[in-house]
Amino acid sequence: FPCAYRTPFTHTLHLFLSGHMIDTLRWKRRVMKGKRSSEAVVRKVFTRTLLLCALCFVSAKITSERRVGGVTSSCTMVLNGFSREHVLTALALHYSAMEVVNKVRVVWGNTKQHPEFFFSHTKSVSRLGDKIEVIMTPTDDLNDRFLPIAPLRESRCVIIADDDVYVDERTVNAAHALWMKHQTQIVGLFPRAHTVTSQGTFYNSNPKYRYSIILTKFMVLDSAYLDAYSNQMPASVRDYVREKGNCEDIAMNYLVTSLSNKSPIYLRDSTKIDFGGKTGIYNRPGHVNARDECMRQIPELLDSQLLIYNDVAFTANAEERFMGDSFVHGTEFDLKELDFSHIQDSADSIQAVERLRHQLVTIRSKSL
Repeated sequence: FPCAYRTPFTHTLHLFLSGHMIDTLRWKRRVMKGKRSSEAVVRKVFTRTLLLCALCFVSAKITSERRVGGVTSSCTMVLNGFSREHVLTALALHYSAMEVVNKVRVVWGNTKQHPEFFFSHTKSVSRLGDKIEVIMTPTDDLNDRFLPIAPLRESRCVIIADDDVYVDERTVNAAHALWMKHQTQIVGLFPRAHTVTSQGTFYNSNPKYRYSIILTKFMVLDSAYLDAYSNQMPASVRDYVREKGNCEDIAMNYLVTSLSNKSPIYLRDSTKIDFGGKTGIYNRPGHVNARDECMRQIPELLDSQLLIYNDVAFTANAEERFMGDSFVHGTEFDLKELDFSHIQDSADSIQAVERLRHQLVTIRSKSL
C-alpha cells in the first residue's frame, strides 16, 4: 500500500480500505448462508476494488512528492551567482527541469551588477521559470550561500552548488538517494582533505587515499545545518569568512562533522564538469596559502578540531576504495574564450552550455 506519509487524504483511504475488507468478509458470509447472490457480491467487490486502485494511484502520486522517512523526497537547490549569467541561466534551467529538484534558488551576490539576462531568459520558459527565484543579497558575502531562507525549512534536502559546475540528472538523483541514507552527513562530488604534520594542519586539494572535506561546488546536506551555520555557529567564524572571502566550505565541513561526529561522503562521478576552468577562485594568487590559514584559524574560532577521514568512494550502486577524484581542478579550458554574444534566448543558452560541455569532455578525454 503506497501511503508512506499520512495526510488527511491517505488517512481516509486507510479507513476506506479497512472498511472494504470488513465488508468483503461480511458479504462472503452472507453468500455462504444463501442470503446474497454471488454475482451481486462479485460485482460490488470488483467495483470497489477498481475505485480503491484509482485512489491508491492518486495517493502514490501525492506521497511521492511529500515525505519519505520524515524528510521531503525532493531537494531545494541553491546556486551561487555572481557574474556568469549565461552559464548560470542554462544551469538553473537544467536543474529546474529535474523532478528531484523542487526549487532552484539563485543567491546573487554581485551588488554592482543586476542579473538582467538571467531574469529575462528564465522567465521566458514559464514551465521551468516558475521553479526559479533569485535572492538578491545586500553584500558580497560567501556566508550568504548558507542563508536559512524560510521556505527551505519545508525541504530538508538542500543542494548547494556553484554557478560553473555541470552535474547531469542521473548523478543528481544518485546524490539525493545517497543522502537519504546518510542524512546527518554531507554528500558531495568534490573531495578534499586536511593533512596534519608537526608544523600544523594544512589543506590538501588533491587527496589520493582518503578525504575529509566536501566542497560547495556540489554538496547535499540537511537544511538544519544552514540554521546552525547562520544562527548557532560563533559569529567570529562568519566574520573570518567574510573578511577573507574564502573558506565557507571549510567552516561548514567543520560544523557538520562536529555536530554529527561523522565523516562526509564522496560520490564518484565521471561526468561532472567544472566550467570555471582557469577562472576559478583556486587560480587566484595566494589561494593555497589562504586555505592553509583557514585550516588553522577556523577550528580555533569554532572551538572544534574535528574533521574525520573517509576512505570510501560511493557510486550509485556500490562502494569502493577512494583513489582520488578525476576532476580535482576542473578542466583545462578558459571560460572567457567562449563567445556568448549570439545568445538570444534560454534555448540558445542551454545549447551553448551543452556545446561547452562536449568541448570540455573532448579536451579531457585527449588528456587521459
